[in-house]
Amino acid sequence: MLGVLYLGVISTAVAMWMWNRAFALVDASVASLFFFAQPVVGAALSVILLGQPLTAPLIAGSVLIAAGVLLALRG
Repeated sequence: MLGVLYLGVISTAVAMWMWNRAFALVDASVASLFFFAQPVVGAALSVILLGQPLTAPLIAGSVLIAAGVLLALRG
């Protein structure tokens, strides 16, 4: 029960505080682009940590998201 409380409250609160603090330090236009990177990071971590298969659609989607973020950052 204590583990659930820790994961549900303490670690979530710390993560949200760090997330909001980091976004307070950058412009809104740059910060919004990081939301598009979340699926790519999640997919990469699932391949690395969980052993999920690296499929062609996953690679294609990740490349498209990365290209879109890079194009948006360039202006």
